[in-house]
Amino acid sequence: MLKRLKELKYEIPLRCALVVIQMCEQEALSDPSMVDDGIALYKELYALCPAKADASVYNSLVGMCRRAKNTNAGIFVVKEMASLGVVPDGTTFEHLIVMCLDAGNFESALMYFQDMSERGFTPDEDTRIEIRDLCSRSSSEYALQLRYHPHVRDEAIDVSDPDAQSTVESPPLFKKVFSYPPPEYANVPRRQIQRPVSTEERRAQRRAENKERRKQKRRRLAIARNKLEEGWEDYEPGGVGS
Repeated sequence: MLKRLKELKYEIPLRCALVVIQMCEQEALSDPSMVDDGIALYKELYALCPAKADASVYNSLVGMCRRAKNTNAGIFVVKEMASLGVVPDGTTFEHLIVMCLDAGNFESALMYFQDMSERGFTPDEDTRIEIRDLCSRSSSEYALQLRYHPHVRDEAIDVSDPDAQSTVESPPLFKKVFSYPPPEYANVPRRQIQRPVSTEERRAQRRAENKERRKQKRRRLAIARNKLEEGWEDYEPGGVGS
């Protein structure tokens, strides 16, 4: 429809394209293939609309990938956003954190959370609940840091008030959350937090890792099939058209 209007020499407002992308976002939860439609529209956006995509467009795209649990498509959108200099907002980070947690990538989730905090954003209540739930399934150091961070944990704690912190008995907060320079989220030195791990935790983690490997294998096969059918990942940043 948007293409047809463009052919008829109508100017397509960015908000019209955003409405279509938002529809893809809503449907992606029940139909993951909607990611392909959303990405396809994004590729044509620069040819269709005179205005450049803003944070609201990218937030809907990342939200769409999050709902469909399509991490690869989400990475594609994030790279586009970075290459075009679009500044992320709190909603962007909320989507990215949960998407990483869904994929079992607790370290990247923590890095995005740190970047979010450094920019002055905090997750909303629904996102905090989701973060706590997803992190509770892992014994990863990164999951523990994220789950028990003052801006995520269930108790309302004013970190500037030492008396408020002292009333919390367990589990203890990590006193230092290591930060990494935004917005580059790869190829940076990692620091490990050493703590005793029980036999039961090791067994649970092995079971979780084996389960995740099987899940990732199935996902890779599905993505490979989509690549053969659609070929959208061959696209270069910047959109189609001049």
